[in-house]
Amino acid sequence: MEQSTSFHHLVFQDWSANPNSLKSRLILSSFRLTQVFTTRSGLISRLLGVLSTLFYTIIVQWIMGIDLPPCVMVGKGLQLFHGVGLVVHPDSVIGDGCILRHCTTIGAKSGIGFGAEIPPVLGNHVDVGCNVVIIGPLSVGNYAVIGAGSVIVHDVPEYAVVCGNPGKVIGTRRSNNVSRVSSSAMPEEIS
Repeated sequence: MEQSTSFHHLVFQDWSANPNSLKSRLILSSFRLTQVFTTRSGLISRLLGVLSTLFYTIIVQWIMGIDLPPCVMVGKGLQLFHGVGLVVHPDSVIGDGCILRHCTTIGAKSGIGFGAEIPPVLGNHVDVGCNVVIIGPLSVGNYAVIGAGSVIVHDVPEYAVVCGNPGKVIGTRRSNNVSRVSSSAMPEEIS
């Protein structure tokens, strides 16, 4: 009984974070189901892992154009808005309660394998706008907000609101409220 409850929790852990999108719920449930079966041992689990990986690869990755590999470490409560054009490096780490939107790339500067750079690590409750590129060995702090169309190539501090190419801190976010800098202040470049 405890294992089935745990299985249910693992597969549907993003369900409540996406209440208005059946599409996002089904994509993320399929993602989590594939993760569960590919990490368990036993002949039946391995067979189900092959079948769920095949289904996930064909439907979600190829047809829907959402490249979120099942090997990505993702915290609970991921929100996926549209998802089309989303590309996430297989070694990326995404914290709890993050929001990812369409046409976003989270990746490394160089290829996979020997000498490859470490991909980004997103903290908890990071809100990533659409058409964002987060690339390189960097970390995005908890509760950071990345504005639409931004290119992030340096670490982002916690609670920072970042926009532009290259990304610059334009304000801070505290308790889900955004306090903006005055228009006369120059945005500081992220270092």
